[in-house]
Amino acid sequence: MRKTTPSRVISNSNLQTTKINNSVVQSVNINPNPVVNDVQVSFVTSDKSYVSIIIYDIFGNIVMNLMEKKLFISGKQIINANINNFTSGVYILYFSKNDISITSKIIKL
Repeated sequence: MRKTTPSRVISNSNLQTTKINNSVVQSVNINPNPVVNDVQVSFVTSDKSYVSIIIYDIFGNIVMNLMEKKLFISGKQIINANINNFTSGVYILYFSKNDISITSKIIKL
């Protein structure tokens, strides 16, 4: 019988390096933040990974699905998104890589 470990959630607006279950996600960054029109999400992984990035409003509604279970090789990745049509306020960026989930706050001006 295979032992499974539940997904871990980390909430931090300026995450540098996290290691959970021998899987490393380094530097999940949102720039600029606060943002007016275009936001850049960058991250570094140490292994081949399936990544999902979703932006939610404060009510928990999905407002943008940047990617869902997209396969990335190890290294630095940069994802750009235009959020010009979002109203001003606070949004939550949900990043998941294999069994790791990270949330970060985005402030839209």
